[in-house]
Formats: sequence, structure tokens, C-alpha cells
Amino acid sequence: MMAYGDAVGGKASVSSIGRSLLRFAWVPDAEISVADARDVLARSAVLAANAPHAVLIDFRGIRYVSLDAHRAFATETTAVAAAFLGSGPMDRVLAARAEQALHPTRFFTSESRAIRWLRRYCP
Repeated sequence: MMAYGDAVGGKASVSSIGRSLLRFAWVPDAEISVADARDVLARSAVLAANAPHAVLIDFRGIRYVSLDAHRAFATETTAVAAAFLGSGPMDRVLAARAEQALHPTRFFTSESRAIRWLRRYCP
């Protein structure tokens, strides 16, 4: 795994977990603003060399995601698919807005299943 490191002042990290596959991890109780989303997306673009990629987004324990942050994630044009990893109903609710993304999205409670699903979309 190749880490790009902390993003958003330590609220998130962006790393590569495979060929054309990135992982965003947020600290518990994070509140994600559009600026946070843009920072993570900018770091992911660098890590992916602006090439198409799939992304695993660890939403476990997230407190809030702004509507503008959801829009930023949903309209990311280099993402070919996004899997949201959560641990319960609240995580599923927070990830639900992503269903309107330009790319396929799906919610998972199993990281290994999420990665298997994402690999189908990796260029």
C-alpha cells in the first residue's frame, strides 16, 4: 500500500491499495465539508496521476457530510466507481446521497467485498 498521507489537516488519509484503486479513510466523528472533499480529491488525483481509478471510501463513524461535499465526490470525473465502507445504518444513510454519482456506487460493511466489487471497474 502506497500512502499519500494526511489530508484535510489530519481528518483523512489517501492511499493506493492496488493498481488504479485508492482508499480514502476519515477519522471517526469527522464532519466533511466541500473544502475537505476537494482536498481529498486533489490528493487522489496526484496519487492516481490523473488517470481513471476506483475508490474505497471508509465512512465508518463519519458524523456529517455536507451536500456540497457529496456533489464534489459524485461529480469526480476520474473516478470509475466508488465503494462506501460503513459499519451501520447511520453510515449507510450518509453514503446514500452518493447513489446519484456519475459513476457506479455501492455501500458495503465488508472491506474485502468492497474491494472485490471495485476491482471489476479498475482500468
